[in-house]
Formats: sequence, C-alpha cells, structure tokens
Amino acid sequence: LSLSASGAVIESTLDTRKGISATLLLKNGTLGLGSFVVAGDAYAPVRFIEDFKGTKVETAIASQPIRILGWNEMPACGSGFVVVKTKKEAERIAEEYKENLKIKNQKSKIGAAAAPAKNDSEDAEGPSIVIVPVIIKADVIGSLEGVKHELAKIKNDRVKIKIVSEGIGDINENDVK
Repeated sequence: LSLSASGAVIESTLDTRKGISATLLLKNGTLGLGSFVVAGDAYAPVRFIEDFKGTKVETAIASQPIRILGWNEMPACGSGFVVVKTKKEAERIAEEYKENLKIKNQKSKIGAAAAPAKNDSEDAEGPSIVIVPVIIKADVIGSLEGVKHELAKIKNDRVKIKIVSEGIGDINENDVK
C-alpha cells in the first residue's frame, strides 16, 4: 500500500440503495484497502475497490479506473484526490478545504461589492425580461454539469434561464413542489 496514491474523480453518483459512489482514475501510486480517499471536502473509507467491470479487487494501480463507495458527500467531478491512513487525517484535509473555500468566497464577495452598481433605469425602459425557473436533476454529476453548461450557452434578450435547484438522484416530491 503506497500512501502517495493520487488521481482525479471522473464521475460520482448517488444510488438510493448503495449511497454515494465515485469513479476515480489513479494517476500514480497504488491504492489498497484500509485507507481513506479525500477529494475536496468529501472523503470515503476504502473498504472495497471495484474495477471497471464491477469486480472487487484488493489493490488498484496507476492508470486504472476504480469505484469507491461510502462517501460522506458527493465529490466534485474533475477534482483531485489523495489517499491518507486515518479518518482523522481525511476529516482534517476536508475541513481545511472547506475553510479555504470559505475564504476564497468571502474575497470574491468583497470584490463584487466594490464593483460599480448596475443602472436599473436602462432595464425599466427596455423590454421586460421573462425569467424561466429551471430545476435540474441528473443521474450523475457529469450529466448535471453538462446540462448546466449547455443552458448557460442559451442567450436571448427577452428570456433569462434561472436554475432554482439542481441535484443528483431520483426526482422526489420536494422537486415537484
């Protein structure tokens, strides 16, 4: 077991029976059972490893796509991951990531507040803009990101698309409401 194993999250899914799982691509090192995988603010214990065929394997080597189950939350598609020995270490790294993200978001809000305000009188004189609220549900994060990317490409002077909710998994009663 080499703890220098790292790579990227290719895809993550939410199954109502199995929970959150992610497909990872090892870039270097060897991943074995008993360690923890951390990707951004998400982490998972490595209890078992599935290869691309869905077969359980004891270890995974570089350039091998694998699936890990049991994540505490959905890891972001495309994010890098590292392997650590203990759950404490995994939680610490995930918490540090969250803190860095909060600081980054606060800095961007401060920058946006310093930007000049938009002149609303121009909008009042022009044609009214219709805002279309959209709820997006997908089976995997990659599909969700793809739909959001394509919706962002739609440009129209009279219609604006606003994503009010997005998520992974089955459509439930709250989505309909």
